Amino acid sequence: MRRRDKATEQKIKCYAESAFNIGKAEGKLEQLKVEFEELKSEIESNLDFREYLADSSISDLKKINMIFEILGENSTNAIKAIACMLVTMGGIELVGRIFDYFSALVKKLALRETVEIISALELDSKFINRIKRIVDKKTGLDVKIINVVNDRILGGVVIKIGDKMIDLSIKSKMEDLKTRLKALEFRGDVFGFNNTGGQNS
Repeated sequence: MRRRDKATEQKIKCYAESAFNIGKAEGKLEQLKVEFEELKSEIESNLDFREYLADSSISDLKKINMIFEILGENSTNAIKAIACMLVTMGGIELVGRIFDYFSALVKKLALRETVEIISALELDSKFINRIKRIVDKKTGLDVKIINVVNDRILGGVVIKIGDKMIDLSIKSKMEDLKTRLKALEFRGDVFGFNNTGGQNS
């Protein structure tokens, strides 16, 4: 039973990743997400349609054509390719879970593609473009840079990439200095004096 569940999960993962890669290659991930959700909703809510797709006596070609009719002539090639995959590879019954996994991948990419630079003053475009080139090169993505002004950081910058943060602010450096000084507990021996007030030799 566990082996079967694991195989199903792997199947869902592979189909979702395939859908994601198709949408990314076509440059239409957001539109694909909308179309995919509409197709999923139609399959889950329309009993007659779901039974039609599950009927083994009906050819895959007829099922695909039926889906194309529902999607409409203005639908993307990406959703059409996914529809073909779902029908021919037996993914119709898993469409809801495949869509959920697909949506998670799209959301993760959206977070990763947005880079937030927090600074005490508004940054000039030259500096922002420099950061963008560095991040693009390191990640292989075409990131979107957002500059957020927050004078509480005093100076420097804080760079947020998805759930990662690089803190290069003056405030952070000051807090680090405070922590280091506190750790020393102002012991006399650290500054060349012993705790009794006498100078170390």
